[in-house]
Amino acid sequence: MKIEREKPCFGQLLSQRGQFELSGSFELASTPVHLAIGNGNDFFYSPLFIGNERIVIEENIEDFPFDLQTEGSAYDGLRYDFGQLEKDLIVQRDEHLAEMFSLRVQGKWNDSLENAYWGRSGPFGKIRTLDIELDKIREEFIDDNINSYYTLCLFGVCKTEYPGPKIINLIEKLDPELN
Repeated sequence: MKIEREKPCFGQLLSQRGQFELSGSFELASTPVHLAIGNGNDFFYSPLFIGNERIVIEENIEDFPFDLQTEGSAYDGLRYDFGQLEKDLIVQRDEHLAEMFSLRVQGKWNDSLENAYWGRSGPFGKIRTLDIELDKIREEFIDDNINSYYTLCLFGVCKTEYPGPKIINLIEKLDPELN
C-alpha cells in the first residue's frame, strides 16, 4: 500500500493475487483509518493508524483484524501493540456474543441467562467480566503511552469514562508538543 500526499484516496486492484495500491493524503499528521476488503461474501477489516507516509502491508487475509502490521509507518506500531494486548479477550467476547445471540434466536433467553452474560454485580456476567478486563488493559495502555498521537486518539474515544482528576493527571503528563 502506498500513501502519497497530493492524490485523492482510492484503491486499485493490481493483480489477481489480491494486491492493491491506495493513494491519498490526510489533513492531520496521523489519523485512524479502516482497511476493509471484500472477498466474495466474506468481509475483512482492520483498523490502522497512519499518516502521510509510504507504508507496506504484506499480510494474509487470516491476519485480519488483529495481526495486520504495517511496514514504514511512524504511527501504527502502538495500534498493533494495543490490539495484541486485547486480542484474546475480544475473541472470547465475540464467542460469548455469538452464544448469546444463538440462545435468543432459539427462544431460550431468560433473566438467568441475561445475568450469566451481562450481570453487573457479583458474580459478574461472562461478557461484563471481559469488558472490565478490557477496560483495565486500555487504561493501563493509555497511562503508559499517553505521549503519542495514537494514544491521544484512543483516549479521545473513551475520555468520558474517566473521572476529572484522572483526566487532569493525564493532561499534565503530556509532552508540550502534544498539549
